[in-house]
Amino acid sequence: VGHVHLQVGEIEPADRFYAGLLGFDVMIRYPGATFLGAGGYHHQLATNVWQSRGARERPAAMAGLAEVVLLADAPTLAAVRDRCRDAGLTPDAADGALVLQDPWGTRFRLVPQAGVFRDSQPTRIPAS
Repeated sequence: VGHVHLQVGEIEPADRFYAGLLGFDVMIRYPGATFLGAGGYHHQLATNVWQSRGARERPAAMAGLAEVVLLADAPTLAAVRDRCRDAGLTPDAADGALVLQDPWGTRFRLVPQAGVFRDSQPTRIPAS
C-alpha cells in the first residue's frame, strides 16, 4: 500500500486528529484535502471531503476500512500518549499498542515495532 486515503466529514477535525494527535506532518493542503507524512516522506496518509463533506461516524457494521495499523518506535508512541493525555483522552493501551478512533469511526492502532496484535477497544475522539 502506497498510502491510505480517507474520506472524512470535515478537514479541520481531521487535521486535529491526524496532525495534532497522531503527529503526522501536514505536507500539502488542497481545497478539501490534506496530505500528511512522517519522516520527510511526501505522504503516507491523505484525507478529503470530496464526496463525504458533512459525514458523521460510520456505523460499526458498515462495509469499508475499519482499522489502520501503524508501526511506531517508542519515542513516537510516548509522544502520542502524551498528546492524548494533554487532550484529556485515554487511548486503549493493550500490549503496548495505542488504539484511537477518528471522528468518523476509523480505528488507528499504533503498534510498537516489535508489537503483537490483540483485540482492544478504541478511544473515541469527538469531531468538535
